[in-house]
Amino acid sequence: FRFNRRRSRSRGKLFFRLVQQAVAVEPVPLDRILHPEARPKKKPQSVGAT
Repeated sequence: FRFNRRRSRSRGKLFFRLVQQAVAVEPVPLDRILHPEARPKKKPQSVGAT
């Protein structure tokens, strides 16, 4: 359940929740944000006997 924190009296909670979420998720490079379709092609994993 989320309520609209913009109109909340305690605006500090909004900042606290944003910081909490920023710490919880994995960082995303700026290039991936600006160009989400252009992903580097990964090499297929070699299947060989060792």
